[in-house]
Amino acid sequence: MEEGDIVLLQNEISMWDMQLRRRKKAGAKVALNPSPINENLKTIPMNLVDYFILNEIEGKEISGAESEETGRDHGEAEDRNIRMPLLY
Repeated sequence: MEEGDIVLLQNEISMWDMQLRRRKKAGAKVALNPSPINENLKTIPMNLVDYFILNEIEGKEISGAESEETGRDHGEAEDRNIRMPLLY
């Protein structure tokens, strides 16, 4: 692992939260697919994730947004220090 490498992690991989911390410490960029959504995600320091690969439902769950009408209001995402740029 070298600085600048990109690591793709998924929530269903065993001990991915440990891998997230190790790879980030090594200087890698981290992409996370949070599927399947579960309570474990709330314990992970999402500010270590550089890129999220998710669908609308996963985005709402992580951000705390209640509907598409919230636009750029990221709800809980800001409270948890999650950067979620919107891509259209």
